[in-house]
Amino acid sequence: MPVVITAEGQVTGVPAMTYMQVHQYITLPILATLAVVARPFLHRMDLIKLAFLATVAFAYTTPWDNWIIAQGAWGYCPTCVVATVGYVPVEEYMFFVIQAVSAGILATLVFLSGPSPLHVLARVTFAARGRVLPEPSGRGCEHASLLAHVASDRPILSSKGQIAAPATSDNVAARSWTRILGVAFLSMVLAVAATQWLAIGARTFYLGAILVWAVPVLIMLWWIAGPFIWAQRRRAAVAIAIPTLYLCAVDWYALGAGAWSIMPATTVGIHFFGHLPLEEALFFFVTNVLLVFGLLTCDRTFAIMKLQGTLAASKSWPWSAQLREWVRCTLLADYAACPTQDPAWLGDLLVATELIRNGSRSFHLASKLYPWDLRTDVHAIYAFCRVTDDIADAETMSRESRRRKLDVIEKLLRASFEEDPKVFGAADSDVAKPATRSEPIHVDWSTVPDLTALQQSACRSLVRVHRQTGLPLAPVLDLLRGYRWDLDQRPVTSVDDVIEYSRYVAGTVGEMSTHLMMAAATGSRTWPNVLAQATSRAPASVAKDVLGPAIEMGVGLQLLNIARDMVTDARLGRVYVPPDFFPKRNSFSRAALVDRMAQNDLTPVDHAVLHAAAMDLVSLANSYLTRAENAGVNRLPRAFRGPVRVASAVYAQIGDALRAAAASGAPYPERVVVSSAAKLWAVVKIMYLSPTVA
Repeated sequence: MPVVITAEGQVTGVPAMTYMQVHQYITLPILATLAVVARPFLHRMDLIKLAFLATVAFAYTTPWDNWIIAQGAWGYCPTCVVATVGYVPVEEYMFFVIQAVSAGILATLVFLSGPSPLHVLARVTFAARGRVLPEPSGRGCEHASLLAHVASDRPILSSKGQIAAPATSDNVAARSWTRILGVAFLSMVLAVAATQWLAIGARTFYLGAILVWAVPVLIMLWWIAGPFIWAQRRRAAVAIAIPTLYLCAVDWYALGAGAWSIMPATTVGIHFFGHLPLEEALFFFVTNVLLVFGLLTCDRTFAIMKLQGTLAASKSWPWSAQLREWVRCTLLADYAACPTQDPAWLGDLLVATELIRNGSRSFHLASKLYPWDLRTDVHAIYAFCRVTDDIADAETMSRESRRRKLDVIEKLLRASFEEDPKVFGAADSDVAKPATRSEPIHVDWSTVPDLTALQQSACRSLVRVHRQTGLPLAPVLDLLRGYRWDLDQRPVTSVDDVIEYSRYVAGTVGEMSTHLMMAAATGSRTWPNVLAQATSRAPASVAKDVLGPAIEMGVGLQLLNIARDMVTDARLGRVYVPPDFFPKRNSFSRAALVDRMAQNDLTPVDHAVLHAAAMDLVSLANSYLTRAENAGVNRLPRAFRGPVRVASAVYAQIGDALRAAAASGAPYPERVVVSSAAKLWAVVKIMYLSPTVA
């Protein structure tokens, strides 16, 4: 017998599908699919957000749903549900959680493709201070647009390393219209719904009940995070639209099958596709808006905690202390998010992000797979490496000028890491006590005239990473030794030389990045001590086991770079290929080959020689990468294995391309480009098919 709604609002008959079957056949399989797809990308903060949203959704919706069922807004077949608690079926309680988690996972995947919460907060904070920065274009040197502000009359970074001037009340008011207009509009909707549509028994009851229930929360979320949400409006619209359309389709099907029923007496009578009431579509829309806005508000809070220096530290705090800090950071105004003792942080963050986004798309892709808070530290390391490498390669400057810049940077970092700001002109009062993790050293940047604003920014970013994670100075100094190798024109005379050089310029990057991962996983700046206590081994031995393979992976990746860039390096007057990898016949002259490479006058025999040398380098690189994979990657926390393997796999495709060119007899390629499709396949294969990641 079909389902029938009686005049008294009672539901009779046997439905074609029960509420539990809707979950069994539709909502739970979709949730499981989303969980499988998102699992490699869900990190600790994401799980916290999902649990929080599901808990709040359950707690806030339960009394409201009981009330509207009691008032006859919707109903169900009493004998066709597992059980009821109050007026609400158990299956409905399940739906609260299923929708919250499903929509939250989908939104997490949508926002994964965009900038990190900290990057968004930086732009919002600049806007709150009366500054509008260039939007990322995805093409070209975006950091050049940002750095144009550095040299302009209204810089992001002043000569003393500060961002814009502190916010004034006029600036804040001018940039608050997004928040104010949103709250005003929602307040009017709430007033109309509460006074005109909420009459019990009226046809507008269900519509009014939905709005009176949802709009107060929307007002609160928009007041707290409106500009932050607005800055991500396009992705937010996608994250809202997809689950709304999906749930409307489920509701349309379930209503037709009789799993539940909406009472005509409490609806306005507008239906979509035959029998989907306007009120149901509105309900799914506003609930998904609530979930996405709630998720973004959580992201904003975590981003402020990162800026305040409490995100990592709070992991070891009691829950009560964590809750107080969450509330404090949630209520902070946008313009006050950045700590006053480190006003340059936000500008440095934006510059570092743009440097990696436009400087290395492979590493930028791999970095997307890290938790965003770790990603920002990885970007800081990359920014420092990129800027200092550019100094070493700057042919427009004399070698002496480049050495002097590197010497200044080394002196600056030694002073900062050793907590001695007086070296750089700080007043005696500034040296009264050592700087702490939450109080970076106040370096007077006007006393470092040899460094540009970009170079100062990169140095500050690296010092912050040291303050937060305990990054050691030794690999940074080794990196600078690698640059001086180039400036001193030290020749590569053996395989040992090229390995040593690669360890300096790339093994150090692997070492620094791995330190960040281990510090993040253990929550300790001295993570070797933490692991040593757990394994009853010496800290130095533990560190060697973890960092050694990371250095070897960096060496392997650099060898691939050398194999790819032989012609480019020759034009800079550099040869990193050991003599043993070139022909040993007396008639061969390495110097003559280098000259022909620099002049782009290679013969077919030269191309064959370069292919052979490239294959020797690729084989040597693969031996290092294989050892690193077998000995080290599985020692990393599971959450970080995927990004490391993706970066290695994408770079390994450079070797594959060189091998294919050699096998085909084509000229030695001056440029090797890994396609986006190949990179995407590497991500899919590693993140989903690798047993130690999936």
